[in-house]
This record gives sequence, C-alpha cells and structure tokens, in this order.
Amino acid sequence: MDFAPLMSLVAYLVVVSAATERVTNLVKSIVSQRIVVDNKDIKVSLYQIVAAALGGAMAYIVPPTGILIVGDLPLVSQIIVIGFLVSGGSGMWHDMLETMSNVKSSTKP
Repeated sequence: MDFAPLMSLVAYLVVVSAATERVTNLVKSIVSQRIVVDNKDIKVSLYQIVAAALGGAMAYIVPPTGILIVGDLPLVSQIIVIGFLVSGGSGMWHDMLETMSNVKSSTKP
C-alpha cells in the first residue's frame, strides 16, 4: 500500500493548520480586546468560523498543487474543504501524521 499521497496531504494540512492557528491567535488577541462576548459557546463558534476562513485563505495563498483531496474537485472547492479541515488545529493533524508514520513503519515487510 502506497502511503505517500496520504502522507503528503496530512503534512500539507499540518503546515497550513499551524499557520492558520498562529494567525487565528493573533486575530483572537486583537478582537478580544475590542469585542466583548459573554456567551462562551458563541465565542468558541466565532473563533472556529474565523479559523475556517483563515484556513481557506492560507490554502488560497499556498494552494495544494499536486495533492488530490477528494476526486477531481475544483481548486475553490478544495480551498473550502481545507479551510474546514485545518480549523481543527495543527495538534490534531500532527498526531494524525505521527499515527500514519507508525502504521507505515509497522506494515513494512
């Protein structure tokens, strides 16, 4: 089984997710000083939406050339999908990459 395309995809998502997290934290620090939201659930949802939008922007800046996500999706659709995927955080994707590396090394003959 060839893990290279899947590993490339997850590595790309780790990098884009880390960049998105950095920018999202910067936006959080600026916005939290100016806008007060008392409801914690609304605040978390707003940050998740911001992270997804910034993830899409990062994917637009550094498009996933050569990495096929789902079938033959147009670039715009891939950017939207990436935006939602990276909003989960880079830690999640780093753990996924590590798990895949372990599976790959354990399946070698």
